[in-house]
Amino acid sequence: LLQMLFSLGAVLVYVVLAYKTPQQHPGQAVFFCLLYTAGIAYAIAQGPRLMGCFVLVLMWGAVAGYSAAMSRVLLHSLVSDGQRGRASALYQMVLLGLAPVGSLVCGLLLQWRGTTIALYVITSVSILVFMGFLLNKSLWAVKQS
Repeated sequence: LLQMLFSLGAVLVYVVLAYKTPQQHPGQAVFFCLLYTAGIAYAIAQGPRLMGCFVLVLMWGAVAGYSAAMSRVLLHSLVSDGQRGRASALYQMVLLGLAPVGSLVCGLLLQWRGTTIALYVITSVSILVFMGFLLNKSLWAVKQS
């Protein structure tokens, strides 16, 4: 059920984005998704009630879907027309190729430290990556082409 809610959140975002005006600065949207992820992971770590957990997982799926969509827009905005296919293929290969590694790392973390610590790690890493990107303002200013 949780996986279904996560996926539903991502699909809902794709449907909404299909009818919405394009985001002017996709880099800003991607970076703020890191903060939203941190907030959602922290909220789940606090042990919400069952319905609250369902809502948070749905929101997490929506944030993940929005982040993925804006990452592709950002990639297409940064790459020249002649290189977009190659860049997209590389992006997909890295994204899908590293997913099993991330699953293994999460599984080990869950086994060694438990769910709450894993959620705190997600929260901390998301905030640290956001702070790192604050120092690189060039991606913030990218306009959608």
